[in-house]
Amino acid sequence: MVASGWAAMFLIYPSIPRDEDLHLLPDAAESAWTQRVGAWAEFADDLLLAYGCRACVKLGARTLDDPADAITKAFQRVCVDLRTRPEVGLYDYHQIPPPHRLWIWQDQVDQARQDLNLLP
Repeated sequence: MVASGWAAMFLIYPSIPRDEDLHLLPDAAESAWTQRVGAWAEFADDLLLAYGCRACVKLGARTLDDPADAITKAFQRVCVDLRTRPEVGLYDYHQIPPPHRLWIWQDQVDQARQDLNLLP
């Protein structure tokens, strides 16, 4: 589905393939994204993916009792660029093209840094 453009890649550490196989899914995702097939054909870069949609739902409530708490709950994963492995943090995931995003739960970042040789 990823290769045909009808599913977005959503890798979450630690449930990722071994390093030698890790390129297969992002390569298929990048091909679909750059060739604009499937959902990418119609919406291109404007396609709202699940993570962004989930944040919009959580933050788009008519009333938020505690906006800071809502933001904390909406953004709980750090994003890493799979190409060169720098962390972009909780909020700047949009700087990484969708085929190159790796998500890490905040409480697992230290272990992921060791396991994946991430750049701060």
